[in-house]
Amino acid sequence: DYRLHKDPIQLVRMLWIIGFLGILFFGWRLIKVAGILIRFRDISKDIRSIAEALLVSLMRIGSIRSGSSGLEVCTEVDAHGGIYCHLKGANTFEKSLFIKSLKEIIGRIENPRYIIVRKHRALRIISQKDFHSVPDIIGRNKTFANGFAWLWKKYVGKCRLVFTRSVEGRHFLLKARINSLSARLEPDPEQVKVWR
Repeated sequence: DYRLHKDPIQLVRMLWIIGFLGILFFGWRLIKVAGILIRFRDISKDIRSIAEALLVSLMRIGSIRSGSSGLEVCTEVDAHGGIYCHLKGANTFEKSLFIKSLKEIIGRIENPRYIIVRKHRALRIISQKDFHSVPDIIGRNKTFANGFAWLWKKYVGKCRLVFTRSVEGRHFLLKARINSLSARLEPDPEQVKVWR
């Protein structure tokens, strides 16, 4: 310890070695996280808007019939970045359908009939986009899917609707599966039961 204080060069060398080892162990994770932050918009900023667009869409297609005056989308983000969302004022079936549909939107892309491309421009210079499945209950009908895309633009922001049951759509689906934020995150969204 005494020699380290007397020899600052040795201290600097040791700090460089520790720093280099730290970069080796943690650097690739830092680069990965930085890449995700630059490439994708934080979904926690949009989750409420996405959930509201979904709710209105499910009401319009007749899947949720409870009165709109008693319905409320509730979202919260915990200290660890976990996002929680639930629907107040609906019956058990409607709540379950809402959560299932929301999981389809924010979860890994499987084989949806339609994909929504969520677009955003960060700091007006960085183009960010992410890919989301249109829930099966909405995507089964072209009119329903177009209505959902319209509501997405109204509540969330710019988007593009892509039909995946064509040759071009199949290629786009493969691209979306690989390049979506949900493909890079662990674990997948899960449904939890909470007594309120």
